[in-house]
Amino acid sequence: MKKLFTLSLTVILSVMLSTTSIAADIPREAAPLDASEQAIQTTEKIIGGILDEVFNGLGYGPASGRANTLIRHAVAKGETNGCGYAELSAISQNSIRTIIDIMQRPNVYQTAETMLRPLLSEQIAAIKNGKDYSEAVLEAYIVIYPEYFSTLQMFVDQCYWENTPIDPAILATARKILHDAK
Repeated sequence: MKKLFTLSLTVILSVMLSTTSIAADIPREAAPLDASEQAIQTTEKIIGGILDEVFNGLGYGPASGRANTLIRHAVAKGETNGCGYAELSAISQNSIRTIIDIMQRPNVYQTAETMLRPLLSEQIAAIKNGKDYSEAVLEAYIVIYPEYFSTLQMFVDQCYWENTPIDPAILATARKILHDAK
């Protein structure tokens, strides 16, 4: 009787643990600016388990490969709510990269948020007053890196640009601050 109870408890716990549907969310600041909320949610549904593994230490290469495989299978089966492979793949790759970067450099993201909040106060206020998120993000990029995003610079061949390197943590944090202001 005791063995039967132990066996049934083990089976129940293993089934419960293997069928949990709570998966990690895609950070909205990691999604491309043109990604729809439906595409982000579809990607979360497809690769949520992989994002959990990324939080538990899975590296970019294996996570990226698994995510692309799952997305290809979902597209082939028609389980993507009309979203295409390119859109879902871009969302998944960006989210995996951003999650790993946040986990590896949390102090950089905290410092960036402290630095950017006062710098982006106009864009935050504009979003709260109804400004389009994508427009506010582009304005924020210009405020943060004016030498990189100037219109004159865009007409010069990239190999002649003289710019400081852009840290993706700064841009992701700016998108997060503006997304949270919605």
